Amino acid sequence: MFIYGVNDYWDEDTDRLNPKKGSREHMLMQSERRKLRNSLLAVTGISVALMFSQKPQEAILFLGFLFLSYFYSAPPLRFKERPFLDFSSNYLYIMPGVFAYSLASGSLPEPIILLAGYCHIAAMHIFSAVPDTEYDRRAGINTTPVFMGEKAALALSAAFWLILSFITVYLTDLHPLSFLVFAYPAFSLSVLLFERIRIERVYWYLPTSTQPLEVCSSLRS
Repeated sequence: MFIYGVNDYWDEDTDRLNPKKGSREHMLMQSERRKLRNSLLAVTGISVALMFSQKPQEAILFLGFLFLSYFYSAPPLRFKERPFLDFSSNYLYIMPGVFAYSLASGSLPEPIILLAGYCHIAAMHIFSAVPDTEYDRRAGINTTPVFMGEKAALALSAAFWLILSFITVYLTDLHPLSFLVFAYPAFSLSVLLFERIRIERVYWYLPTSTQPLEVCSSLRS
């Protein structure tokens, strides 16, 4: 709710320009805005109540997730319109995992794990923003792909995914299955190097075709 609900609530104007809204993704209707706002307020209230039962480290992590999730889309910060901060603020996707790790162990994951998480969300966000470059440019949203250009953004996405891949292989002591993680940078590189491969089509294969690779990222021999 905090990731996609907030995003839909504040992106009504720009979503009208994006053809995937209303076809592949739900377009928030005017009649739904009040219901969504009330849902967001309810989730906020529950979240604040939960923080009173959390230890300081857990409360900080939880607050960090709420902060990044809200201000990725909401003014005045609206990180999604700021190059490099747009994909960096998407660390919000990693925060629930860090929070759960803290609950279970009482400590934070190793720095190399946190770095791997950053590389993955950075690459994924950049790659997913490239198909929207033209629509974001027309809407006046200065994302990383708008700022850098599509090819440079794809190269940066591939670089982040390559770092993730090497970290995964290293952490699993060269486990054979861990090499499947190189499918991630292959997505960015294939679109970058071969003009006949269109990102508008490849993008929709990514969630299902790489889902099993999430398991490889956590393998330990």
